[in-house]
Amino acid sequence: MKNNLKTNFLKKICITALASTFSICVYADPIYQISYKGFDIWLDCTTKSAIQWKFVAGKDMANYERYNRFFRDPNLPNKCQQTSVSTYKTGKGKIKYHRGHLVPANVMDNSDLSIKQSNIMTNVLPQVAQMNTGAWLRTEQYVECRRDKANITVVGGVYTGNTPEDGDFMITHGIKAPEAFWKIAYFGNEVIAWWVPNSPNATASKIDDYIVTPAEIEEKIGHEIDIPVFFKNKKPLKTNALTSDCNRS
Repeated sequence: MKNNLKTNFLKKICITALASTFSICVYADPIYQISYKGFDIWLDCTTKSAIQWKFVAGKDMANYERYNRFFRDPNLPNKCQQTSVSTYKTGKGKIKYHRGHLVPANVMDNSDLSIKQSNIMTNVLPQVAQMNTGAWLRTEQYVECRRDKANITVVGGVYTGNTPEDGDFMITHGIKAPEAFWKIAYFGNEVIAWWVPNSPNATASKIDDYIVTPAEIEEKIGHEIDIPVFFKNKKPLKTNALTSDCNRS
């Protein structure tokens, strides 16, 4: 199953609010482009799920604390949002899911507003616990360990596909867990991309198995990704997420 994000993002209506720290653009699908402080989310209103996001990770200049609470977005129609901000609970013996951040809170810690907005449920989807604390965390650490040296542009997205085991949260949240997540990070002449299954098998030790080219992601999701063309077919062999001088605060 392919995502329904259009190849070109034309024909849209935009509303700006909250002293220019927030704006919404509505596409015909309907797809909402929500511009928070420091990051953008593209949301499919019909599935209540983000389908793509983008941010630029700059030098770590502050360390605002992460919020414990999660929030609904007061500027979005209720029909477009998850019906609960609570944890994704599954029964005993079933696969555990986290409220997984798409744009990581830690990279938004330069601003109290940014880190708070990262806890809005538009930036959260059900992620299998082992994946969230494993391979997905490695992708976040890759960015975190390099942003003090260069601004890193990150584009990520969701592949709906088949609902993973125990990943149906329609009753509690009005949403289902996606089959996989993808992410592209680039700076200077360097680029790395990952296709990470939403699975208990997606542990940190498997991260290099999930390295792909951006072109391969485009093939899987069925639309072009707005990154420089010369990155499309590049594929490093190793992630090397953690550097010796990494500042992860």
